[in-house]
Amino acid sequence: MIPRNENKNVWWLYQGRRVNTQTAGAGGALRTNISFPAGQVARLLHMKICGPAQAGSATTIGIYDEDVAECGLLGYVGATASVFVTLPSIGGAPAHSNYMNSMGLLLGPGESLGVTASAADNTQTLTIGIVLLLSTPVEPTWGTTGSGGTPSLAASTISAANTLQAVVV
Repeated sequence: MIPRNENKNVWWLYQGRRVNTQTAGAGGALRTNISFPAGQVARLLHMKICGPAQAGSATTIGIYDEDVAECGLLGYVGATASVFVTLPSIGGAPAHSNYMNSMGLLLGPGESLGVTASAADNTQTLTIGIVLLLSTPVEPTWGTTGSGGTPSLAASTISAANTLQAVVV
């Protein structure tokens, strides 16, 4: 059950897909953060993460509080040449490395999602596609704090017309 907001049954469907590219010649970790403003609740509907295609890079997806302290782990893929995590993962098992057991997860005001690829060579990418229900019509904030090297976070590939839509739930 989704908690009701001040507009009773109206929520906002948010879609975003962003690519974080390592632009440092020496490489470094890539981190992409998605944070929510005071007063906003977000419900995670689905998400896919594609990490750097290199054998030495692990990918971690966590929930962080307003002090950027980790308060939950959504997913982890160990160092492998094929790094991706999806939600929902129908038929997966919690012990499986690309499984996130968080369908309908609610994130509170001030919380954030953080996705970290432990290593990325120059020009390698960390891509996140996400769909959320938001309690207020304010888009989440995306950032790269915690990255090593020189991260470059591109604008969302989702059109402005499809990024934020009111829905009755």
